[in-house]
Amino acid sequence: MKYSWNVVSKVMRLVPPLQGTFREAIKEFTYEGFTIPKGWKVYWTVSNTNKNPAYFPNSESFDPVRLEEGNGVQTPYTYVPFGGGPHIYSSCTEVIQVGSYGS
Repeated sequence: MKYSWNVVSKVMRLVPPLQGTFREAIKEFTYEGFTIPKGWKVYWTVSNTNKNPAYFPNSESFDPVRLEEGNGVQTPYTYVPFGGGPHIYSSCTEVIQVGSYGS
């Protein structure tokens, strides 16, 4: 069951069910020379994080075994197919529980 869950996790990372989401800036910040004021809506794309080689070496490869070797997600909020923290998709907790049965 654990291998099957790793396959599902890899598929959701490579082809996320959520393409992106809007978030509200909680404080003013500067990004690449642009100042984003507090309260502005910013759009975050899941693929930019899920396919970032800084977080996922060989990010385009499909290798579910890599998750079993302890090379899974190391940085919090870099793998969030259903959102994360207080913004997590409500049914996601059931999916995570089903996946953890094989652990």
